Amino acid sequence: ADIQADWADPPSIYRSAPFWSWNSRLSPDRLCAAIESMHRAGMGGFFMHSRYGLKTPYLSEEWFRCVTACVEKARELGMRAYLYDEDRWPSGSAGGIVTRKHPEFGLHQLCAAEAKDLPEPSERAVLFAARCDAAGRVTSYEPLASAEAAPADAKVLAFDFPLAPTSGWYNDGAYLDTLSAEAVAEFLHVTHQAYADRYGQDFGELIPAIFT
Repeated sequence: ADIQADWADPPSIYRSAPFWSWNSRLSPDRLCAAIESMHRAGMGGFFMHSRYGLKTPYLSEEWFRCVTACVEKARELGMRAYLYDEDRWPSGSAGGIVTRKHPEFGLHQLCAAEAKDLPEPSERAVLFAARCDAAGRVTSYEPLASAEAAPADAKVLAFDFPLAPTSGWYNDGAYLDTLSAEAVAEFLHVTHQAYADRYGQDFGELIPAIFT
């Protein structure tokens, strides 16, 4: 390639590509008009980035109609269309779709408390029989095989992994258990595979990358 010519007039892959927030009701016509404006300003592409305030259902057919319109407008103008693999951030829950359908794939938290106070459902890690002083401070402890085996003068302390609570940030789902191969596979199926099924033939060129 002619470096001097490319420096003066860079190809699209070397031009700016803004993080384009999609945070209202989407319209293919309005989106394409915005792309034309970016092109006139010298941008080489754009990241289609779902943000808080989005009114178009994420990963719905309406959503994909809008993405398709933008991909085709990028093709027409010689630009690059970058995907974003989440509704908001961080990546993992597909806007809550994965964990609303499969609550068991949600993030787990490590909690330590008296066994009777821990939330359900919960996955038990370990139990201890603990003796405490008058101020409630642990003075000695020993592992327990079961709560029933605890001495009468000891508290039963437990370390558990309960599911994290749901959140409006994840559209009433929870964040993903990223240490679970099954959970991550479901996220990839719901999100990346859905894009690959529709646009896989353009991966690597017209669609150079998926953030994040």
